Amino acid sequence: MKTCLKSGCDIDVELTERRCPACDTDQGYQNVRRARSEHSHLQDFYDDAVKQTQGVEVQVHKFEHDLKASHVVVNMDARMLEGFLQDESAVYMTYYGRTLAGAKRPTSDMKERKRAAVDMLVFGLDGQNIRFGALSLDGRGLTSYGAFSVTLNENMIEERTSLMVENSFHFAKDVRGGNTEQLPKGRICVWDDRCKLAIGKLATEIKASTQPQDFAGILLDSTGDRDTDKFIEVHINGPFNRGWFSGVKGPSLGEGDKLGRQKTSSIVNSLENSPISWGVS
Repeated sequence: MKTCLKSGCDIDVELTERRCPACDTDQGYQNVRRARSEHSHLQDFYDDAVKQTQGVEVQVHKFEHDLKASHVVVNMDARMLEGFLQDESAVYMTYYGRTLAGAKRPTSDMKERKRAAVDMLVFGLDGQNIRFGALSLDGRGLTSYGAFSVTLNENMIEERTSLMVENSFHFAKDVRGGNTEQLPKGRICVWDDRCKLAIGKLATEIKASTQPQDFAGILLDSTGDRDTDKFIEVHINGPFNRGWFSGVKGPSLGEGDKLGRQKTSSIVNSLENSPISWGVS
């Protein structure tokens, strides 16, 4: 619980409350506020990891330096990406938004039901506003969510973005009874602390033989299977559109079946005269 941001208002505001119940002042994005509240635990997580890096300090320092250039990647399939490139008003919607808009039929799938429960547990009432991405060093993302990796402009998202040490679905799997106190502390962070979170998680993965070209694969391991992908999850509170895209990576023009090649070609052609870069993943 924190005191209201408005000067002169000394009301305590819960992390789950977006606005002060007394003066109605906006307190900021809930996911960011929650992450900021765990900063001291994050520092402990980082410090403990660094203590275990004797003999590879140089490599770990280089990894941490390179992490400053890490960015958010959101993966999508060709049809979704084409929709963004053809319509500048199209926005990236959550599962909940697509369902309410009638763009997706609700199902009784157990994973979707668990997803909703996890979102409420981790994000509270803001769960339905969260868009998910992954932290990347090379513009490649998680192909289990779509063949095309879209890099977002960090200047457009940093104020409303938080990060978690792993897939939130896995992070919360052992919690029982909706008790958030069971969630490990210091495993979430604000955008500017992403290097600390990554070092806390991955410092022990760095070996004496590790080379800078290995860093991207250590940060994000896309296996093609959502259950085994390894990554740092990014939480973006609110919608975004193609104006936020800075780059796209996808299959080469020679990959896939005829329809897939045609779709890739169409996407590449759409990007030719835009400020969004293209590269092969």
